[in-house]
Amino acid sequence: MESTRDMQIEKISRGTKFDFSVKKCEHGHFHIHFKGITLTLTPAEFEQLAKKITASYLRYGVEEAISNQATH
Repeated sequence: MESTRDMQIEKISRGTKFDFSVKKCEHGHFHIHFKGITLTLTPAEFEQLAKKITASYLRYGVEEAISNQATH
């Protein structure tokens, strides 16, 4: 069963124009949904991804980070 916190995160993230959500299941895995694709990560993998995204955002800014990743 989903926690109230997880449902709130999904509700907020699904309200964006990107059709994006993040949920944490009872097994502790993170499920990232984006445009019909689901990526399932362990807590350690999710932490690594979050750190990479944060570093990219701080280094390049969000628009440049996205365009840079699309070309590599």
